Amino acid sequence: RALLPELASAERPVPSLLLGRMRLGVTSGRGTVIDRDVRFDREWDLLRYVPRALVVAILAPWPGQQLGPNGATGVRWLASAESVLIAGLRIPFAVGVVHVAGRPSAWPVLLFVGTSALLLGLVMPNLGTLVRLRLEFLTPALVFAGIGLARLRT
Repeated sequence: RALLPELASAERPVPSLLLGRMRLGVTSGRGTVIDRDVRFDREWDLLRYVPRALVVAILAPWPGQQLGPNGATGVRWLASAESVLIAGLRIPFAVGVVHVAGRPSAWPVLLFVGTSALLLGLVMPNLGTLVRLRLEFLTPALVFAGIGLARLRT
């Protein structure tokens, strides 16, 4: 018996179906889920969601999201404060990326940050898990934001 029956008969697994299935497996929890109704049935659905996935991975939760049905707990307030700080570092991050983009030694880190943010935004709709897992790409991204802050101060 195939684990993914739709894909067992396919000669080559379709990436949109694989990512959609991963995402669906996480939306069944009780926690706060972002874009619960998003499905990746075709490649175009996946491509259309890419900008939103990046925004969700980097900036969620939005400040108003902590006032959901579960109330405003201390952890949710902290996550929202973190998101506001991250949003404030967008310009320094962009300046830092532009400053180091000409250095081939920075490309693997930039690729890691971009790929990690994109994949996390595509497959992780659970807000609590997303906030914890995004530290994987935020830590190196903050280095670029620091470079950008230094460039902006001079």
